[in-house]
Amino acid sequence: MILPLSRSRRSAARVLTGTLAAGLVFTGLYPWVEVPKASADTQYVVNGTFTSGVSGWKTNSKQQSISHVANGRNGGAARLSATTGPAGSVLNDQKSTLTNVAAGQTFTATAWVKAEEPGMGGHLRVRAVGNDGVDTHREYFHLKDTNWTKVNFTFTNTRAGADFDLNVVAYDLAVGTGLLIDDVKLTPGTDAVDADPNDQIGGYLTEGGTYSKIGIPSEGAYFGATVGSNGDPSSFEQEVGGKLGIRRTFYSPTQVDWAVDNAKTDIASKRIPWISFKLPHSWNDMAAGKGDAWAEDLVAKLDALQGPVWLTFHHEPEGDGPIKDWVAMQKHLSPIVKSSDNIAFATILTGWHQVSGEEQYSLENTWPGDGLVDIVGFDVYNYDETVKDGKVRGTSPMDTYFQEFEAFSAKHDVEWGIGETGINNEAAASDPEWMQRTYDQIVNRGGIAMSYFNTHLNSSTTWEITDSLKTKQFGEVLKDSTKIK
Repeated sequence: MILPLSRSRRSAARVLTGTLAAGLVFTGLYPWVEVPKASADTQYVVNGTFTSGVSGWKTNSKQQSISHVANGRNGGAARLSATTGPAGSVLNDQKSTLTNVAAGQTFTATAWVKAEEPGMGGHLRVRAVGNDGVDTHREYFHLKDTNWTKVNFTFTNTRAGADFDLNVVAYDLAVGTGLLIDDVKLTPGTDAVDADPNDQIGGYLTEGGTYSKIGIPSEGAYFGATVGSNGDPSSFEQEVGGKLGIRRTFYSPTQVDWAVDNAKTDIASKRIPWISFKLPHSWNDMAAGKGDAWAEDLVAKLDALQGPVWLTFHHEPEGDGPIKDWVAMQKHLSPIVKSSDNIAFATILTGWHQVSGEEQYSLENTWPGDGLVDIVGFDVYNYDETVKDGKVRGTSPMDTYFQEFEAFSAKHDVEWGIGETGINNEAAASDPEWMQRTYDQIVNRGGIAMSYFNTHLNSSTTWEITDSLKTKQFGEVLKDSTKIK
């Protein structure tokens, strides 16, 4: 099976590691690698306090700027800004903060950040660059005020001989404003902080393996459905002979409490809730922060649930407005969602527009940015035996799409899945293996979810599962699919 980079990264993180003797670590790949000794007050970052300047630091392009200011926490600080904007900006160490780091060592990264204007977002990250690939460890922040805020996280290096690239990233800085940064540190050991929820074990899967706190499975793909109009799926589950692995539901901005209640029920029933919201304001207004209070309330309520939730804002945006505004909205809302430890931030596109449509809707042009999205979803249907404008339509083989999604997933280190799909009654009768074949293709391409659109709502043909044939086909796939234990 061909796996995307992110799935390979999770496998690498599970390499057997154990301490054999003081100062020695054994890994399944590199035995007897010596761990450098360090005291409790060891600090590896060069000029992380910016006392007298910004030496040792750089930005990533001429459109970004770094300067020294006096109003730091205890003296000087770095000010990160954009010369053209709004644009992302990166405070980057000029030389790797650490080099040739052995696998198995644990570190804590810390930075203090302050927004010159409320609403700024970004993340602190360490890129562990090894000969066999790159692991990115990060912690997100969303600054509601202009006070100094501490950002930190603990991670364990899994790449033998890695060089550490340390950055503070700011999203969409407007010209004339900036992000202040101070007291950047990288220290050995832990510092009582939470690790990336994408790497923390949330529980176990019925077929073996684990899932993370935000619901990412270590292997396989969840299989499930939209059922009716967000109603109780238990009757459908009885018909198909098992619990859904994932359930898609859809809400208006005024239906937050209903969505939270349904998500709570899904979690209790061992389903992954994948929920979509339309927004209380335009994409442009949401990107400007007008909907922050609404989004923060939603995230706080979902964060209180005892299990993973996948959250999407305005799925299938193609044709609904300026796509650049949609991308800006996703960039702005991502840090709010990522302030939780159990919510995966997911975007959903049609898939067809990205593979066969206009350039403005290409995968790259609809991408909010690396590290901002946990799952990119697509709504790809089988249009065989459907009629449009009096003509019987066909469809490209589904795996043609999945191949594109797999390559994009590997390039941007993001998971992918199918948020909606369907086949009408005539096509299901002529191609009874379609549902199983499609699920297997998704798994083989590294996808982590397949959700069937089992409803008559907004349906152009008989997507809904109403006959015994499609019920049997669905049940056969569900039986051996990935589920939460």
